[in-house]
Amino acid sequence: SRPAILDAYENELYGSKFCICPRGNNHVGGVCLTESMTFGCVPVILHDYYDFPFNDVLDWNNFSVILKEEHVPDLEKILKGIPKEKYKKMHRNLLQVRKHFQWNSLPVKYDLFRMIMYELWLRRHIIKY
Repeated sequence: SRPAILDAYENELYGSKFCICPRGNNHVGGVCLTESMTFGCVPVILHDYYDFPFNDVLDWNNFSVILKEEHVPDLEKILKGIPKEKYKKMHRNLLQVRKHFQWNSLPVKYDLFRMIMYELWLRRHIIKY
């Protein structure tokens, strides 16, 4: 059986509008991003310089809040200042793009495997063999 703490954690994510994804070990926590997307929680990415996954095809500003670390003291004010309609649009966009971050046993159209392959194809002229 699953530990109760995992169920409580997932319920918190599922019931949250925003999930804070801070920088850690020189990158934004990948687990935080994928978990927040899985549970429909708009990620709030705190990082000064970050190369977002699939940045060539996805506009992260449409489904996440991206802030520099210097804005952490104003985080609550910033999030409360996001108009309800803008949040709803971000949330709808998030629900549409999260399939791109899901791994399936057998690849499915537009899933994580296909997105990685597409990203590699886009960068094929840069990769040296």
